[in-house]
This record gives sequence, structure tokens and C-alpha cells, in this order.
Amino acid sequence: MVPPANEQAGVKSVLITGCSGEIGSALVRTLLLDPEIERVVGVDVRPPDGFHGGRFDFTARDVREPLDALLRQHGINTVVHAAFVVHPIHNTALEYAIDVAGTRSVVQSAAAAKVESFVHLSSATVYGAHADQQEPIPEESPPRPNRGFVYAENKVAAEGIVEQFRREAAFRAVTVLRPSFVAGPNSRNALFRHISRRFAVLPGAQSPLQLTHIEDLIEILRRVIHRTTDGIFNVGADGALTASQMMARLHNYSLTVPYPALRSLGAIAWKMRLSWLTNVPEEAIALLRHPWRVKTQAVQSALDFRFRYDTRAAFEDFAEAELRKRFTAARRTCAK
Repeated sequence: MVPPANEQAGVKSVLITGCSGEIGSALVRTLLLDPEIERVVGVDVRPPDGFHGGRFDFTARDVREPLDALLRQHGINTVVHAAFVVHPIHNTALEYAIDVAGTRSVVQSAAAAKVESFVHLSSATVYGAHADQQEPIPEESPPRPNRGFVYAENKVAAEGIVEQFRREAAFRAVTVLRPSFVAGPNSRNALFRHISRRFAVLPGAQSPLQLTHIEDLIEILRRVIHRTTDGIFNVGADGALTASQMMARLHNYSLTVPYPALRSLGAIAWKMRLSWLTNVPEEAIALLRHPWRVKTQAVQSALDFRFRYDTRAAFEDFAEAELRKRFTAARRTCAK
């Protein structure tokens, strides 16, 4: 993919934390096709699939460990911080250490190595899902994560660390992206894992959800890297779908339960580690019940970008892949 002519010239070397995750690996794949990218360095606790040698270097490292020597070694221009605990864990202290202390370590290392630009992948969940939330939410709205939802609270704390270094002018540019739920053929976030069950419990009252196709997010990241764009930007496609609509498209079955009862049930299931019922803490249920769709004109204007996928098309890409997997699994079972 060749960058458009109006993008900044100059060969770049990019380091990506969380390079083995869904977003990180997709970004590595895209940047390795970009002739203006001299080198891509990936950092993660496990190696990514399918990337070996050439312009790609992988280093197995916890993000809580210093990275400044590695950044200097490869002459890194831009750091993309995508490492985060995406799937909730019961050890909230460890989750905080990886998410927040890890972010501080990465930013400190980037500043010490005099990296030009820092790109931080945050989340639209920082705004919180609330009954009084006014949609679409602009970037100027203050973060208001749902109390007890550790993922969103850690995203807010991590953003605070990044903002501190922005105020200190540690980088030429600092970009913070706040995407809605990311959708793609291989997405396995908590929402998609839940609705992919043949039977799942959902809140009776639901607010439609906004999605972001992973290809759109990766293109935004690519443009940010080339343009060293400074600022905070929401990312989310047009349109919205409820969790019940998503489950119906997957030919799955849902039971809707009043929110208070579902919250209590979710709390018990999470505490007792009843993964067959839920893989998320009860605070996450609010994301299905209350509104939190974001306004995205700023990122489109700053990057001269237009979304290729709306929410329905983004989910359809996931749904088709999920149904193909189910069909393939059924054929294998019948063949035995």
C-alpha cells in the first residue's frame, strides 16, 4: 500500500507494542507492505504468527520492562502502543500493572530515546455507557468510565500518563485514538465471544452499539504514522446494532433479562468463574444497556479519511467468518 502523495515524506521505523494481538498483527502486516516504512519492530510476550525476518524484528518482552535501548538500536521514529489486557482477568492488580504501569514504562522509554511521535491506542469506553450520555460523544467530553469496569478505568489512567508527557513536550506529536468495538473476521473481543455462544443472556433494554472495522482502524493508524498527527480522536463507523440483532444474525439464541437481575447474575458468574455463562465482570453489561456512540468528524477531517465500512458491514464481515467456522466444524463432525 503506497502512501498518498500529500502525506509526509521520509522513511520511518516503527515499534509496535502488543504486536501479536489482533490490531497489532494487522498493523504489522500493513506496514510491511508500505515502502516508506524502513523497519517494523514488534514487542510482545509471545511472537506473532507469520512474521519472520526481512524488515520485521521481534523482541519478546513485557511492556513493563524498559525499551529505550531497543528504540535507540533500531532508530525508531514512531511508537504505537497497542499492548493492553483485552480479555478481562480476575487478577485486577496484574491487569493494572500491565495496562497502566506498562504504559508508563513504554512512554518513559520513548521519551528517553527521543522518539518523534507516540501513538496510543485507547478506547471509546473511556466515556462510559450511561443513561444520561448524550450521543454522539465528541472528543471534548470528559472521560467517565463505568465504575468498577477495570478495562475502561485503566484506559483512562493510561491516557493520563500519555497526556502528562504531551504537556512536557516529550514528543513532536502525541496521538490518542479512541475506537469503538473493533470488528473483523478474526475478532474475539469480549462482546463477540459472548454473542457467539449458541445461547446467551442479554439485558432486556439495550442501546445500539457502534463498531469499527479493523481495516478502517489500521488505515487510520497508517495515516497517523505518516502524518505525525497530534491530538485525541474518536474512531467509530456510522450506524449501530443491538447485541440481540447481532445474535440473531449469527443464528444464536438469547434470553433477555431485566438489568438488575442480569447484573446480579453476572456478578455471581464472574466471581465463581462460570465461563460458560460469562467471560466479563458484571460492570461490562452496562456497555450493552446504555449509549456510548462517538462523534468521528475530527479524525476524518485531520486525516482526509472516509470509513469504508459502516457498523452493519463491519459486523457482517465477522458474522460471515463465524458462520463459515461453524459450518466447517459441523462438516468435520459429520465426516467422522
